[in-house]
Amino acid sequence: MREQNSTKGMVAAIIANTIFGLSFIFSKIALTYTEPSMMLVLRFGIAFLVMSAIALIRKDCLSLRGKPILPLLALGLCNPLIYFICESYGIKYTNASFSGIMIALIPMVSTVFSVIFLKEELKKSKVKWILLALLGVIIITVTQSTGGSIQLKGVLFMVVAVISASAFTILSASLADRFTSFERTYIMMVVGMTAFFVMALIQLRGTFGSVFLSAVHNGRVMGAIVFLSVICSIAGFFCNNVAVAELSVQRATAFTNLSPVISVVAGVLVLGENFNMVYLVGILMILLAIYRVNRVS
Repeated sequence: MREQNSTKGMVAAIIANTIFGLSFIFSKIALTYTEPSMMLVLRFGIAFLVMSAIALIRKDCLSLRGKPILPLLALGLCNPLIYFICESYGIKYTNASFSGIMIALIPMVSTVFSVIFLKEELKKSKVKWILLALLGVIIITVTQSTGGSIQLKGVLFMVVAVISASAFTILSASLADRFTSFERTYIMMVVGMTAFFVMALIQLRGTFGSVFLSAVHNGRVMGAIVFLSVICSIAGFFCNNVAVAELSVQRATAFTNLSPVISVVAGVLVLGENFNMVYLVGILMILLAIYRVNRVS
């Protein structure tokens, strides 16, 4: 089992998931004023330009010559391409708090994937906690749907986002010995920028220019985009890639439980999202399940 620098990996995981928890709030703000496809174009376009500038200044941080690129492209396909399409539309049709809770299921899905693809053992004592987390999600969904704040299509988008993020975590860990954290993050930004630009051109057709100008002239959109691109896409993913390189997949993904706590608190305090006792029960069930899944030996 890979445990190169436990302290470094844990600090990186804490930073990454704190940032990711806040990202739901900034995504929700940006999506209030612009289309999901435009938000993604701006987010990954700016991130690509910043990382390219870093690579020009520090030429030793990016060295892909002679290395296989296809595995990195597969990494970028899982995340950001599939993940961010589904996350963006999931947030649009749910809310920041629920989105954060859904993402909290990633450690458990990653555990299941590790059993299927890495042939790791899944103890029976963990199964009941996985089912408890799923029950918590159902409770939250039913409660919030009655108020019209969560739509079924939003839930389905978030489910696919969780699956793709889990696949990304396992793939990133398997590539850590061949590619640096910067190289993995950089290719992710390249894939994201290219794919989302093409997607936006097709989706927006003749309105691409007007939607782009409207977004860049909106201070709220660009403020949110700067956070999402520089802080979340670059710093967050870099720290996440460091974490999966220094820790085992299960330990690295265990820190994802920080993300829903931060997103729920920020959603209530910043966006004024609804909160009730039934919702709290669902959250506690999920957080308890996540904790127990990662504590059971």
